[in-house]
Amino acid sequence: MSPTTKLHSLVFSVATASVLLLWNCISNFYATHWLICFIASFVVSSAFYKYFMNIAATICKEVTCLKKWALGQYYFEGLWIGFYTINGEKEYYYEIFEQSLEELSIKGMAFDSQDKPVETWSILHPHIDISASKFTYYYELSDFSSPDITLGYSCATIYWNKHHNAYKLLGFAVDNYFEGKQSYTSIKVDPGKYK
Repeated sequence: MSPTTKLHSLVFSVATASVLLLWNCISNFYATHWLICFIASFVVSSAFYKYFMNIAATICKEVTCLKKWALGQYYFEGLWIGFYTINGEKEYYYEIFEQSLEELSIKGMAFDSQDKPVETWSILHPHIDISASKFTYYYELSDFSSPDITLGYSCATIYWNKHHNAYKLLGFAVDNYFEGKQSYTSIKVDPGKYK
C-alpha cells in the first residue's frame, strides 16, 4: 500500500466513525426528515474528511516519527554521504533528501581529494520500487569546471536494515559529462546514533 493510500484510508476511517457518531445523535430527526439528513450527511462527511486529512498531513509534516510511519519503506529523508568512482579516482559527496508525503527531492554536492567542491546536482521525483529494491532517477549536474548543465540517469540497489528502513544505496550513474558508468555507494547518516 502506498503511503498516500495508507494515510487516506486512516483518515477515511476516522471521518466515517465521526459521521456515524453524529448520525447516532440525530437518529430521531432522521426518521422524519430523511432527505435533509441525506444531503447534510454528504456535506458533513466531505467536511470531516477534508478537516481530518488536513490535520493528518500537518501532523505528518511536523512530526518526523509519524511521517516515517506514514511513508514506511518509502521514507528516505535525511543526510546521505558517499563516494563515487570516476576513471579510478574517488570523489566524496553528501546528499540531502527532503521528503513530504507526496514527493522526494535530493540535492547533492561532491568534493575532490583536497575537499574542494567540484559539482552539485539536483534530483526531483526519483522512482522507488520497493519490491525490486531499486532506486532510479534522472538528475541535473552542474560541474564547476564547465558552464553546461549535464543530464544523467542513475540506478541503485536499496539495502534495508532489520526494521525495513533504507540505509544504503549501491549503484551507478551515467551522463554526458563523464565517460562510462560511475559506480557509487551512499550510506544514510543516522543522527540518533550520534546523540
